[in-house]
Amino acid sequence: MGALSFGLSLLACIRESEPASSGGGDQAVDGAEEAEPLPAAEQPPAPDYDGQLCQLALECATVIGDGAQTECTFSVTTEPGEVQYDGLARVWQRGRSSRYIEKHQYGVELHDELGTDTNADLLGMGDESDWIVNGNWYDRSLVRNKLGYDLFRSFGGGVRYAPESRYCELTLNGDYEGIYLLQERIKRDGDRIDIDPDPGDGLSMVLKQDDDECFYMNQTTHGCWKLVYPNESTITAESSAGAAGWLAEMEDAVRRGDPSDANGAWAYLDEDSFIDVLLLEELVKNEDFCWTSLHSWKDHDGLLQFTPWDLDMGYGNLANYEDYGTTDTWIDYRPELFALPGSAAETHTRMAARWAELRKGVLAEDAVFSRIDTMQATMGEALGRNLERWPIGEIGYGNYFYPVSSYDEEDAHVRAWLHERLIWMDAHVGQW
Repeated sequence: MGALSFGLSLLACIRESEPASSGGGDQAVDGAEEAEPLPAAEQPPAPDYDGQLCQLALECATVIGDGAQTECTFSVTTEPGEVQYDGLARVWQRGRSSRYIEKHQYGVELHDELGTDTNADLLGMGDESDWIVNGNWYDRSLVRNKLGYDLFRSFGGGVRYAPESRYCELTLNGDYEGIYLLQERIKRDGDRIDIDPDPGDGLSMVLKQDDDECFYMNQTTHGCWKLVYPNESTITAESSAGAAGWLAEMEDAVRRGDPSDANGAWAYLDEDSFIDVLLLEELVKNEDFCWTSLHSWKDHDGLLQFTPWDLDMGYGNLANYEDYGTTDTWIDYRPELFALPGSAAETHTRMAARWAELRKGVLAEDAVFSRIDTMQATMGEALGRNLERWPIGEIGYGNYFYPVSSYDEEDAHVRAWLHERLIWMDAHVGQW
């Protein structure tokens, strides 16, 4: 069944949300017995926001600038018509190369009339003020980022973190802008990266790889570590020195040789997280892996863990750039941070075992394709509206992308590429 015709079954596929039970506080209503809570099996299901196509609206008095914040009103409405937020927001264009395309992506920061940040639980993703509205311009399938993030979270059963996201349609000053992902911005937060606050020594941190904004020059990826938390603009000298010192020690450990040595890489890096993110990034063959598109984090007394980011150039999208369109080679760029621990024989053995485990469950081909089916069912008829707004033949990145003339053709390409990649990794994962 073609993706567009499949999407027309949206109303039959999406589970409608149940109304939330009314809050009763701590006191029973006069004259009534206090109700016993229902057993878990009898509780009404939580709204399946991930199965709804929600509506976003931005109204801005001035043009949203590149990096400069613009005051707007912002609303989020669920499919049944529930308004989850309707208020003020600071909005700006975000991204690197995506700043130069027509379908912009935006950073959104909710605030009240006094300018104070306001948290809102948008579409079941937890209370926060910072959000991203991502147009996925480079991804003609509109599934690459969300699929990778959702898969990675499923690897860990609550242990692995990747941004949650929901499909929405966006209007900007009344003009239809197409399908977007409303997604979490990666940051320290109880509903995102839940780590201890920095006590003043810099050892509780969230980092991202960045190719031009350095907190600490990364010797093992030849790029930059940029601090997301603590904030570089407000960090104390003590915390700054502590974070930089830990990063230097970690890089020395990576270069020391045997990662299982008492002072080796696994004394600083979480081996399970390392293997999971490496398998995910290799599965999608992400050209941006590690040198610009990777987040990592550690709790105060914990090991460094990893989070994937920005997967839209993966899944064979860059067909005409080096060998990133092929399914039968590893990612060419292999920095020391991953190459040295990853080259150990014990790591190969663990990677192969973990891959075999994942292939029996979350990475079984039927399971992966079922996720894509669900995403396309959620977008439904909006896929046609998005294609009218942004014709698929006009989306490109120089001459790097393969040509497609329809969404069904793009969908078939992504599925065929994933099928071949899964089979190739089955045979080669122990030889990374």
